Amino acid sequence: MNRLGIALVCLATVTLPSWAQITLSGSWEMSLALLPSTALEKAVLTLSMGFSGWTVSSVSTFNNSGFAHQEFQLKGTFGFFSVSGAMAFNPTNSSTVTVQFPPGCTPQTASFTLNPPEYSWAWIKPEFSFAGVTFSAMVEHWLYPYIPPYAPEATLNCNPNITGEICWPCCESTSYMRYTLMAAVPPISFTGRFEDCCTGIVFKDFSIKLTNVSLCCGVAYNAELYFTKAGFQYVKFTGLNLLGICCGFSLDISATFTAGGKEVTVTPKWQGLGDVCVQVFGDVLMNGYTFSGLAIYGYRIKCTLGDCNFIEFLTVVDLSNIDEVERIVGDIFTGDEYELIRFGLCGQGCCGGKYHVRVDVYFAQSGSLFDISRALVRTEIPLLANLVFTGSFGLPALGAPTLSVGMIFKF
Repeated sequence: MNRLGIALVCLATVTLPSWAQITLSGSWEMSLALLPSTALEKAVLTLSMGFSGWTVSSVSTFNNSGFAHQEFQLKGTFGFFSVSGAMAFNPTNSSTVTVQFPPGCTPQTASFTLNPPEYSWAWIKPEFSFAGVTFSAMVEHWLYPYIPPYAPEATLNCNPNITGEICWPCCESTSYMRYTLMAAVPPISFTGRFEDCCTGIVFKDFSIKLTNVSLCCGVAYNAELYFTKAGFQYVKFTGLNLLGICCGFSLDISATFTAGGKEVTVTPKWQGLGDVCVQVFGDVLMNGYTFSGLAIYGYRIKCTLGDCNFIEFLTVVDLSNIDEVERIVGDIFTGDEYELIRFGLCGQGCCGGKYHVRVDVYFAQSGSLFDISRALVRTEIPLLANLVFTGSFGLPALGAPTLSVGMIFKF
């Protein structure tokens, strides 16, 4: 046998066992709007290949306009090291977007027409863990004006009067790079971030966190100190299971102190009939260094009655503070809505799965009977071991109802 033949045999001996360990999996998720008109809302095809502790995935997203988004993901381990990353592309979207730059930039806004197909963004994160100590370094690259959906900047509302506005982190309309360094030894962790707007690497922000530090009698606390290149931003203290009295009653208190004010969240808890949790959103009022009262923005009461059966009440006391409440609970209200009642139900479904039903009832000052503005029902019902039916039905007080159906198929 010649040398080439010997080499091929050796290569096959090494690679064939690895190929034999390859696993293929995936899923197909689709949602179709039937009312008020028929349209494809979203379809996501995920294909994954696993081999020797590594997984490579392709996630393709489609909507009513066609091929909307393509992302490739990587995840794996090698001894004490693990690596994860992703890269995304814009296949077909050629729309014109509005970009807003940070305060102090000139100009403040700009219009940009996307030019597909093109690369959008990428990140990679190596991590090392040994003896309870974790070190990681994350490197990100964003092509102007694409912002990854996982980034905090993607959730910023630059201008509430402009829908779909992009908050670009630089004054320059160039690519952006961010470097995140993290070290953690429970219960303390340090995170530092640096950024580059093609003008050189500069410091962005730094945070120190203490998580679940136990004191005594089941009482614990969290703390976080955060500052940026502009200086101190906030310090936050959260006390867990404070003032434990009896019969499962306890109290969590979270206080955030910023350079311009203070905020407090009070969460009474009762482990009685199910799990009843009360959150109060507000601010501490100070007159100089003297405590003068509390400003209440809103409150939430959630009663968990079982594994996934619950009822929840979320109320904004003053509509002028709705942005403060939504900053904590998420953007869930529209117009002059001020209250939400949510019901969650679940039970045993087909093939060992569980069905889930969620009913949301919204209330607004401009609502109809009992101030009801709209209702929304979402369902997930397993039909087979690898097939789930999904549905969403919305009924506004004024306007046409909405109906969407879909499925999640895993293979």
